[in-house]
Amino acid sequence: MPLIKCYECEKEISDKALSCPHCGAPATSEPKEEEPTIELNKKDNIAPKTNEASKGGEAFSVIFTSLFILIVIVIFIRSCSGSDDKVKPATSEVDAPADVTVTDAQKIAAKELISANGYTCDSIDGMNRFFTSEGYHVYCNDHRYNYDIENKGGNWIVSVK
Repeated sequence: MPLIKCYECEKEISDKALSCPHCGAPATSEPKEEEPTIELNKKDNIAPKTNEASKGGEAFSVIFTSLFILIVIVIFIRSCSGSDDKVKPATSEVDAPADVTVTDAQKIAAKELISANGYTCDSIDGMNRFFTSEGYHVYCNDHRYNYDIENKGGNWIVSVK
């Protein structure tokens, strides 16, 4: 709302005031009506505040979207390259840790036990001890046959993997 000067004390007062708040002199008899140009100015004053708020929201969504895309790319790259880093079971004595190396006598006993249970094992490619119980993973005939031999209460059980 525009300000006008009081005709008596010459201080600025509202054009809609009925009297001057400083000296009490009556204002003009009819308050001025707002002109259409003034309304446009009010709307113009409001518009930048709305724009500033929406710019902040736009900046947040751009940052959030960029961060999300970056995370997806990192996860994708790690999953593609991570396949080489996965722990693979040892498939021969060379791959097995030093404290789990299997002796020739154990290989012969495993081969005889597998054959005695009716399974095929002409040559043993690798043997790995179980880590949680007493037993072995046995790989026979160029890894074509895989067996588990496990001690269950003094009885050695052969199962096909």
